[in-house]
Amino acid sequence: MVTHQAISHLKNTHFLSEVWAMSLFRNISAIHPIHKLLIPHFRWILHVYAEAREVLLGPSGTFSKSSVGIDGTLELMARE
Repeated sequence: MVTHQAISHLKNTHFLSEVWAMSLFRNISAIHPIHKLLIPHFRWILHVYAEAREVLLGPSGTFSKSSVGIDGTLELMARE
């Protein structure tokens, strides 16, 4: 079975790490050792991913030009 790039990479890597970053910022104090360990990895992640979402999933984004389009890409990610 062929897995679409939007599922294997975008959803299971980037969107998942964005959830972890939000959880870190909302629930763990800045003085906590886990926060200090993870902050170099998550510092700019929300800004970068917001920009990437616009470039990929925006009206004139990359996925709108693909064979499945934006709606098809979102449907594939929802079914996975």
